[in-house]
Amino acid sequence: MELVAAAVGVVDITARASSKAWELCGIWKDAPRDIFQLRDEIDRSATFFLALHDGLVRRSKSRPDCQDLAAADADIEFQSLLVEGCDAIEGLQKIIDDLIAPCQEEPASTTPAAKLSIPKRRKFVWLRRLKEVKKLKNTLNHVTSQIGFRVAFLNL
Repeated sequence: MELVAAAVGVVDITARASSKAWELCGIWKDAPRDIFQLRDEIDRSATFFLALHDGLVRRSKSRPDCQDLAAADADIEFQSLLVEGCDAIEGLQKIIDDLIAPCQEEPASTTPAAKLSIPKRRKFVWLRRLKEVKKLKNTLNHVTSQIGFRVAFLNL
């Protein structure tokens, strides 16, 4: 009986290790694509935040000095969300800059495929910082959704 329980335990551990190894291989293989998608997401979010900031500035300039309290509260909430979102974008941008910036020890390639490839050393950096990237992306998604909810609420 103990032999069967030990065998089941070994099979369970082996299955979990194998699953994690396959997951790691998938992350390794998809790293270049994920990095460039993250860069595009950062660009879209930064453009969105800049447009929202410009809209808030225009709205505050067009309002008379005796603005209503609800609009002022909404502006304060938007500004705090923008600060939080910009901090997340800044953190993600630093990671992307570390991954994409040319390195002295890596030869410069001119082929399009080589420009899209990510050297192995940088893939290790990606794997090491993936948890931080996920946390910052979650923050960015949260901020964007909160802004969307507040805009929808104000338009009702």
